[in-house]
Amino acid sequence: MRNWRGENMKQILLNGFLDMFNLKESRHRAIAVMSQQQMGTSQERISTTSRFSDALTFKDWLRRVYHNGDKALKISVRTTEVVRPVLQHLYAATRGPSRFNAPIIVHANTFQGAGFGSEKPVDIVPFLESAHQLLPESILSLGWTSSSEKGDWTAFNKLDWQQAFRLLQLLRAMERREPILLNMRLNDAVHSPEVLEWLLGVDSPPIYLVLRGDVGDVVDSDSPLRRLARIGIEEKNIKKRRLLFDLDESWRNRIRRFVALSKSVIDDEELKRQQINNDFSSSSRWLNLQFPSSNPAAGRSSSPFLSSTAVLSPGGVAFLGWPNSLLLYDSGGLQDPEKEENASPKFKKQLIEGRLMFVPGRQTQTILPQRRSGMVIYLFDQEPELLNSPRVPNSIQAFIGYDGRVSLENKNNYFHQHHLYKKNNNFNKITSEFYAKSSTAQLPRSNCYGFKLLDKGWRIEMEVWTEQCFLNEEFNETKYLNNKDDKRWISQRTFVQLDTPISTKKRRNIAVGKSGDGAIDFLARDLFHSNALRRTTSMALHD
Repeated sequence: MRNWRGENMKQILLNGFLDMFNLKESRHRAIAVMSQQQMGTSQERISTTSRFSDALTFKDWLRRVYHNGDKALKISVRTTEVVRPVLQHLYAATRGPSRFNAPIIVHANTFQGAGFGSEKPVDIVPFLESAHQLLPESILSLGWTSSSEKGDWTAFNKLDWQQAFRLLQLLRAMERREPILLNMRLNDAVHSPEVLEWLLGVDSPPIYLVLRGDVGDVVDSDSPLRRLARIGIEEKNIKKRRLLFDLDESWRNRIRRFVALSKSVIDDEELKRQQINNDFSSSSRWLNLQFPSSNPAAGRSSSPFLSSTAVLSPGGVAFLGWPNSLLLYDSGGLQDPEKEENASPKFKKQLIEGRLMFVPGRQTQTILPQRRSGMVIYLFDQEPELLNSPRVPNSIQAFIGYDGRVSLENKNNYFHQHHLYKKNNNFNKITSEFYAKSSTAQLPRSNCYGFKLLDKGWRIEMEVWTEQCFLNEEFNETKYLNNKDDKRWISQRTFVQLDTPISTKKRRNIAVGKSGDGAIDFLARDLFHSNALRRTTSMALHD
């Protein structure tokens, strides 16, 4: 990817734009044609007097122009109908004795642009499916349709969470591994920094942001620019940096200044973390466990819309589709079984905290309350290696629903049936009457919640509160709960607790999962796990 950056990008690319020409004598027959060609050097072009007159067919263009394979090939398709024929020609050109092996980039505007007079976008499903079947090794480029009103800067194309989640569901369903390029203008990208920051942190497939801009772009504030400049530079491994620039020189200099400032801030923060944790070697991490999909329709259809997955990024984990994943907290080498047996009661305490954002599916018509859609935290004694489904039986379940329902439930029948305690040399079975089975509460419905769950061993406590759905550079709980910008908004809190029996002196295992169906997706952010003595300050994610 680095070879295509900077000013040399145009010199090593052959560009072409494809439309579909329908023949009058047969309305069922169409030919892909080149509406604009670039031949030989970057300065040589062929202009057509009309949209299709004198235009080369794509097959002829490949044979006439692309003969030596010394340049990367970038093709832009403008309609859904042209996708399959063009990719079939490219498939044939990459096979056989005279095939070319240069990189291929296929671009399509698959997102509807804002403003008046925007052209119809290319359907993303057949575009991704055809590319996956015919050219799995190609690099796909996605963008927004342009508006006919070029001077309307109030119409910006914002990437929202629904679009990001749907894109990842499609890519994961096709098991896409090759890079994806996301083309955005500068004044569009500054309105979606939190989504881009999370999306570019996903490892598979790697998604790169191509940031385009000229001297006419307008940016209202420097704050989103700082955030964009920080995307990727926090990774010490240069191969994981996902931000590519195609900017005017004035914007380049401005971005470079923010990059330099961000690097110095990151270095200071890293030094502080090392000073705080110099006596603590944390091997804790979150592991993503994938199970066969629980969607009953998944076996009858191969539609990518039925895909279910959990997507991990340093900014959080997104649970998409039907429940089929668990995010397991693995303490690694931190716990020693012998030390756990002799540990003090305080050492058994553990805390998990984080923030939730629920995102309804774009095509969702009805959400059934009886599905109990939301996030569930499982606390269990079973060995994690024995888990065989995204639902953990014989566990204590902490639930936060999209509609504000909060509950703690003790579904661990093992204790009620088998646990014994000794009193006056007589063994008596602990029955369910000694412990309540559930504790519930209700919050106003909100798209975002914050939570803290404390496991004391003999008691589980959970506090949940409503939040406004915006991200700050640094999470400040006081600012969220006492927001001065919106006097009409007041955070609501609730607290539930549940006394629970203890089977062993070891801490319970913790897993985060999804409950309900595929109508609601959610993003779990700022997940932290700690015990009563130490707190982990980083989130290491592993697929």
